[in-house]
Amino acid sequence: MTLARLEELGLNINYLESALAGGYQLPTGFVGTKILTPFLDNSGGLHVVRAPVFGPEGWRLVETKHGLQTEPAEVSFSVTYKDEQLERHALRAPADPAEIQAGAAVGIGVAETNRQLVWAGVELRKEYVIANTLQSTASYGAGFSETTAAGSGWNQLTGAVSNVDPVAVIRARMETVRQANGEYPNFVMFGKTAWDAFADNTYVTGRLAGGPGSSQNKENTKLQDVGSWLAIDEQGEKIPNVFVGTAGYRDEVNQTMVDLWGDCCIVGIRREGTMPSRYFGVTLQEVIAEMDGIPITGVAGEYESNPWKWNVYYMSWYKEWIVNNIGAYLILDVVK
Repeated sequence: MTLARLEELGLNINYLESALAGGYQLPTGFVGTKILTPFLDNSGGLHVVRAPVFGPEGWRLVETKHGLQTEPAEVSFSVTYKDEQLERHALRAPADPAEIQAGAAVGIGVAETNRQLVWAGVELRKEYVIANTLQSTASYGAGFSETTAAGSGWNQLTGAVSNVDPVAVIRARMETVRQANGEYPNFVMFGKTAWDAFADNTYVTGRLAGGPGSSQNKENTKLQDVGSWLAIDEQGEKIPNVFVGTAGYRDEVNQTMVDLWGDCCIVGIRREGTMPSRYFGVTLQEVIAEMDGIPITGVAGEYESNPWKWNVYYMSWYKEWIVNNIGAYLILDVVK
């Protein structure tokens, strides 16, 4: 459904409101769209993106030297494409005109508040979708996911010493990704409970000033420390970005907050920019319009459904996409 078609249907689309609802930029507060970085598509309302599927065979070493008046060797990169239909995601928030008037009397902009809430709801759902994809073994190639064995939980102790060194575990899995892709992973992601277990692990606190048995704990463990420990050499080259997934949602049945990211750890290769390139995956996302050269990836607007109800809404089109299923490694159930 194009913007023109939306306008034909009588929906009041405001480009400025669309940009404001999206914060004038892609959301930066969510881990999911940092790992599966957005790939922006300008298909003009078709909602179909031609996405690549490829593996490391395209990066093999080939002979490039050739003699005079001879053709250079031919190489096939084995990149295939699939036309992927983007999915439409939308929310609306109705308000009675009396609610709007009552809010205005006490300085509350009901429509603006609802506009921000529906935008946040759509973006939170995106994080949920990506989190489920990234924590599913089906998104990874054979041998690129594992469930932590009993007794090897990062939080488990024998006496006062942790059973396993999670830094060594992570580095070994990063090496698995490097050997498969010829490139060192540039991101490490922890679920919140996995991060807590990691930060309190005695092998981790032992890497901090004071050593094992000191008062060091997760409040002293910083993400930049972890990145330097996982660097490929002592000069600090190829330090990976480290993320902790803290987003959650409310379970209305049990009246509790549920973490989107469980006790998992993911290492892999991510990219900003265009495709194809060497990385694990992307979030295919349609550009609806541009304002001052900045892409708008959703539509915000409002309409009257009946004389007693005024709706604001936000919608966007996206699809999570795994480009290279051996471009990352998933470690599940690190907390026992």
